[in-house]
Amino acid sequence: MKTSLKSIITLTAALWTATAWAVEPAKLPRLVDLGADKCIPCKMMAPILEGLKKEYAGKMDVEFLDVWKNPDAGKQHKIQLIPTQIFFDTSGKELFRHEGFFGKADILAKWKELGVDVSGSKASAGMVRETPVAADTRPREKVCSMCDEAVNAKTRTVVKGQSEQRVLCGTHCYFIYFSSIVGADPKVEEAKVSVTDWASGNLVAATTANYLYGMDAKGRPTIKAFADNETATKEQQSNPGNLVSWDVLRSKELATRCAFCDRAVYP
Repeated sequence: MKTSLKSIITLTAALWTATAWAVEPAKLPRLVDLGADKCIPCKMMAPILEGLKKEYAGKMDVEFLDVWKNPDAGKQHKIQLIPTQIFFDTSGKELFRHEGFFGKADILAKWKELGVDVSGSKASAGMVRETPVAADTRPREKVCSMCDEAVNAKTRTVVKGQSEQRVLCGTHCYFIYFSSIVGADPKVEEAKVSVTDWASGNLVAATTANYLYGMDAKGRPTIKAFADNETATKEQQSNPGNLVSWDVLRSKELATRCAFCDRAVYP
């Protein structure tokens, strides 16, 4: 039985297509970390990302993008703060994003919470999985999202977001947050901030509050917010300090920056 050249070519093409389809690698869930090589929290993330990339090879893709060297990457992913970790499913859909340092255990726990199984990889030889001495049972709204310290009800600072609000322990952590936002517009960002009136415990707009700026025993600034100047002046009589507006407070808090990541720090 003779087979035409055209039939052979058609059959060969079909077999090639079927083979190529069969060996095409399956798409994996993807973790993208957007940061910079000189940012301190980003440097802390580097070994975690490298470890995940090796340990979970074939189970998830791990990618680092330097937004200082490649600003377009930051714009594309619409990040506001570095480092930012974005979790994508196998179809490329964003499932979750986190801002700031994110530990390995937290990353793996988040994948599990999202219903994505990346646990099938082989653990590295000699690897020890540490467990906390005691679980942190504090309610999330009572833990500062920047420094992880407990939030004092009298200095609680809140930043409104599109879907959730960021709770901070005080205005200093707000300015660390603010100085981390890529391309931040001060007027837009500051309109989202509320501070707690030291006297009443009520939230007031940060830009309209009065601030008593003092110093503690360790030489660190203490900042108390007040809804009105009269109450602030009364507090000043028993607790010395300077009464300042939001604009002056901002200039003081942003005057000292980290030489590596350019975030606001205490002098």
